[in-house]
Amino acid sequence: MRNLAKVLAGFQLVALLVTSTAHATDYSAPGPLTVTTGNLGSTEGGSIGGYVVVPSGSGPYPLIIASHGWSATADQQVGWGQQFASYGFVVVAPSFPNTLSPSDTTDAQIIETLAALYADPTHPSPAQGKVDPTRLGLEGHSAGGLATTLASAAIHPQATVLFDPVDSNGDGEKALLGICSPVLGVFAQPSSCNNQEAWWPYANTTLGPEVLFHVVSSTHCDGENQSRTLCGSVCGGDADTTRQAEYARYATAFFLAELAGDANAAATLDIGALSANTAITSAIVKPGTPCDVAAVDAGAPAADAGPPPVDASTPDATVNEAGPAPRDAGSTSSPAPTTSPTSNGDTSPTASPATSSGCSCRTSGGAPDGSLALALAAGLAWARRLRRRAR
Repeated sequence: MRNLAKVLAGFQLVALLVTSTAHATDYSAPGPLTVTTGNLGSTEGGSIGGYVVVPSGSGPYPLIIASHGWSATADQQVGWGQQFASYGFVVVAPSFPNTLSPSDTTDAQIIETLAALYADPTHPSPAQGKVDPTRLGLEGHSAGGLATTLASAAIHPQATVLFDPVDSNGDGEKALLGICSPVLGVFAQPSSCNNQEAWWPYANTTLGPEVLFHVVSSTHCDGENQSRTLCGSVCGGDADTTRQAEYARYATAFFLAELAGDANAAATLDIGALSANTAITSAIVKPGTPCDVAAVDAGAPAADAGPPPVDASTPDATVNEAGPAPRDAGSTSSPAPTTSPTSNGDTSPTASPATSSGCSCRTSGGAPDGSLALALAAGLAWARRLRRRAR
């Protein structure tokens, strides 16, 4: 019996060491896989080019579409693509047309089209044969977060990540009500470039589970993986690698949890773990039941007929389970959450939709709120350049 007790104690110690090591994974660091970055076709899916990042190995891997914000390009997203790909995801980062006057509906359609194209095993690309068409994630920053929200409401991916999203004409607020996919929202501090974080009051109005928080002292530019002077000069400061590590940490863990069933990654997203991290604040974990997501059908239209109907039944799944909730291919509806979100006690958005306060910096061309600040900065820089030439 004494020997048996020693053996059992040894097993327990090994299990403890394995568990501790697994939970110590730093998801802000690059993953174990090498990646190859190729070019997206110059007109592919309606884009004007971009990047395709493919991990080593045969796959198949989940697919992620990563979308840039106003006045940016795929250059500001490809770094996130390389981060996610190193953990076993194929990432497509398009450059959208009309970046200084974006259309959220047009950009959302590009996201949906690319998701369908890359789910098609016959589509020629650097990722051909490596994409699992049943697992789809979306990520977007700023205006790209708005387009990602519209696309998420239409095609119901298994995971949606929003980096400091910015609304336009209330399109995002309305689209959130039709989202039942798990959502991670990472927010910066209020500024003119995120319309004083006007998204935050209605951030948790989706039907499905959500994880929401602010990164302490973060600026709107931290959602871009490549720093830009234009952004940093008017949006509260340049992107900072320390703050961006928090974006990388939780977005990577979220995709692993929802698209790969990684229980250790999921554990980093529960309210206890979030509250213990002093680099983030206002953490909320909202329970909810994810929609039943069918495989991406390359032969079907990219968008469906609209959001699923609201069901009044009680949610039975949360984003903090040990892996994604099971999907039932026989249903497309999702119950509306009836329980309160779990918070770490900081200021949090209300559970019911809130009307955006609007913004005097809204542009008339349908550009996202906050973009005028960047436009003014660009104009001033151009004027100074002309003045120097005149001298």
